[in-house]
Amino acid sequence: MIMFDQVSFYYKNNNPIVSSLNFSITEQEYVALVGQNGCGKSTIAKLMNGLFTPKKGSVEVFGMKTANNSYIQSIRKHVGYIFQNPENQFITTSVLDEIVFGLENIRVPKEEMDERINRTLAMVGMSSYKYAMPQYLSGGQKQKIAIAAILAMEPSYILFDEATSMLDPKGRQDILAIMRQLNQLGITIIHITHHMEEALEAKRLLFVHKGELLFDGSPFQFFTTTPVTDYGLDKPFVFRASEALNIPVDSSLDWRKLAESLWFLH
Repeated sequence: MIMFDQVSFYYKNNNPIVSSLNFSITEQEYVALVGQNGCGKSTIAKLMNGLFTPKKGSVEVFGMKTANNSYIQSIRKHVGYIFQNPENQFITTSVLDEIVFGLENIRVPKEEMDERINRTLAMVGMSSYKYAMPQYLSGGQKQKIAIAAILAMEPSYILFDEATSMLDPKGRQDILAIMRQLNQLGITIIHITHHMEEALEAKRLLFVHKGELLFDGSPFQFFTTTPVTDYGLDKPFVFRASEALNIPVDSSLDWRKLAESLWFLH
């Protein structure tokens, strides 16, 4: 479990980026973290795996406090992090070396490495790129390799910090499909996004505004009870269509069902 207990964080001048956050995320959840740019989403993500430590309060991962340096390596093994720009994660000159680097850092025996490398590359559909060099890969392919490198370390949680924002529509759909697959395999997905359509993929949504947690519930509850446009967020297509057609949307959040409802009305 990841647990935030009265967590506040600031960079300088004591101006808080996030304030008094209290929530926990259990294993096997699929959580979307949303809010305007600058609201503190990425700061929260970095607090989750110890890249940042709280100025006040505490963050615990499976009972280990991120402020305790002796736990950091173990925490980061449990909580993988996928950055917005995959270029920020590549530090070697080949796909194989990139995955091996992470495995060496957590002291995986060499005899186990091949199996982990081949398995995780297959999971993201990149087996044929095992010996490729990063500079010859597309943005979507690089992001898949970044995911494979994290998967090989067998984390319990994976943070996707705006991981689809630099990709084309096909690349975004590929990454979302991988997130769904991983969650079905029991890995907790925490998806930080400003794409409200992507937030509908999650079972739970956390909404942060000016560093404060204002909502914690289902995406359906959020978009039906919160005036999201007042906070500078867009409504997903299914809700915009529902309002335009004056037909209520159900909790499945399926725009196809909405279209079928309109068809049968006529």
